[in-house]
Amino acid sequence: MAITMGVGTIMEAREIVLLALGEHKADIIRRAVEQEVSTEIASSFLQEHPNVTFYLDKPAAAKLTRISAPWLLGSCQWDELLERKALIWLSDEVKKPILKLTEEDYTSNDLGQLVRSRGRPYDINLRVFRHMMKTITGWPGGKNTRLQVLILSPHPDDDVICMAGTMMRLVEQGHEVHTAYMVNGYLSVFDHNVIRHAEFVREFNRIFGLTPEQTANIEEHIENFLCGKKPTDADTIEVQAIKALIRRTEAVAAAKYCGIPETNIHFLDLPFYNAGIVSRFSIGSDDVI
Repeated sequence: MAITMGVGTIMEAREIVLLALGEHKADIIRRAVEQEVSTEIASSFLQEHPNVTFYLDKPAAAKLTRISAPWLLGSCQWDELLERKALIWLSDEVKKPILKLTEEDYTSNDLGQLVRSRGRPYDINLRVFRHMMKTITGWPGGKNTRLQVLILSPHPDDDVICMAGTMMRLVEQGHEVHTAYMVNGYLSVFDHNVIRHAEFVREFNRIFGLTPEQTANIEEHIENFLCGKKPTDADTIEVQAIKALIRRTEAVAAAKYCGIPETNIHFLDLPFYNAGIVSRFSIGSDDVI
């Protein structure tokens, strides 16, 4: 049970506890804690309460200055990780490449203590730059290594939209690349595409003399259902199957274009879309559930 209360009622409490979890809360937490009290951010009024505690996980606290840029608040215990974080922040702040950062950039942006603790700006720049360069590779595992790569795609086409270039590169390098689609994707297919594909199948079967009666029955069902379909109606099993087939063939064509063989393309249909179904597929000699 819950009672809705206004800010005034909340502020009358002897003690207030605010709990925030997740990165989607980070921006509002920063505004509530660090910016001026405002009616736009009701939680900012908690700054005026004498006994309030915020409990945050790391993602929710990520944009607070004490986490994102602690050097702006005072002395820090400098180590390699914080040094890299500060330099990336400084590079973005002054809009300059890391190797072009000067001592003036450091001192005018509250990073003089970093220079005093970790050495000359030139040395810091070079150290961070070299570390970041080592994290970039054009050949995962090394040139003499062939890897089994599994790309999980939340939805058919997410793989090629997000990383087609990477998929092509991995295939070109000789890695065994698999892509696994977590749902069949029928929800993203428009109704008119189902009718168009049904008409195509009808004409295809007519040309080659394949079961015209069954084709006509299915097409009639599709047209009757979709013509009377309301926005809130769920698709019939037949319509869902056709939409899934459309999306599946599109996804397979896109993955094959990237060089992935059809045997390495898997559709999982995970149980949060299809209750009670758990899928299994194999990569080499290993089963993946």
